[in-house]
Amino acid sequence: MMNYSGQSYKEEAGTIKVWYGLKSAIPNGWNACDGTNGTVNLEGKTVFGPNAGFVLFATGGTAFHTHAMTCQSADDTLGDGLDLVWGAGSSSETTSGHQHTVSAGNGNNLPPYKCLWWIQKL
Repeated sequence: MMNYSGQSYKEEAGTIKVWYGLKSAIPNGWNACDGTNGTVNLEGKTVFGPNAGFVLFATGGTAFHTHAMTCQSADDTLGDGLDLVWGAGSSSETTSGHQHTVSAGNGNNLPPYKCLWWIQKL
């Protein structure tokens, strides 16, 4: 490997990098991070740096989420009346119960992405 100054250096075992290429073309001494040959399994994973919200080596997250909805019963959707006034007289009407059709489903949590290999130095 070469650094930005063109000087050669040796990668330490356990180093993880992103590989932009075919799995079959991963350089010798490196392995896909797929849980084989002593590598960590990072297939389908995004890596975060540890902080107060992310503990070192922890896993979590999901690709999908579900929306839940709570609707009032038909009794609670009655109108409280409507007063119409014309000249000296008035008229009063009350709306009847009505229904709403609501559907909820799964939503995708994934941001735009590019799928590449994580590789680990053996």
